[in-house]
Amino acid sequence: MKKVTAKADDLDLNTGALAWLRTGQIHDMKQRRTEAVEAYRKAIAYAPQAEAAQESKKYLAAPYKR
Repeated sequence: MKKVTAKADDLDLNTGALAWLRTGQIHDMKQRRTEAVEAYRKAIAYAPQAEAAQESKKYLAAPYKR
């Protein structure tokens, strides 16, 4: 995921937002909340109308849990 988000500008909007969402979820599962919130915010900023961005908004308030 790091490689994908590092080149996020080369991705379409849905893929970029989804990559940031998944990155946030990975950080949450590793108990890295600060990094998770940062990734969720990037997903929202990347493509605010994307489904992944809308889902990211939920995880700003409460961490992702599997």
